[in-house]
Amino acid sequence: MARKFPQVLDWWDHAWFLHVEGFHEARLGMEEVELRAQSVEKLVALVDQSAGEREKSPKSNVQSRDNPDLGHRT
Repeated sequence: MARKFPQVLDWWDHAWFLHVEGFHEARLGMEEVELRAQSVEKLVALVDQSAGEREKSPKSNVQSRDNPDLGHRT
């Protein structure tokens, strides 16, 4: 996915930093959280969009560990 969408690496870095420094370490202020939250929202939207495209694709051959009949986790 990073080859198709190079910005994913930056979004992932922001998500990781927010998780570690904001959640585990509680070192971030609201302004820092709000700036990084936008990147996380973009990352989630891209993943949702990609998952929707996979479900529609007849080529999709991905099986879920939870339900092998579906191409996504339930």
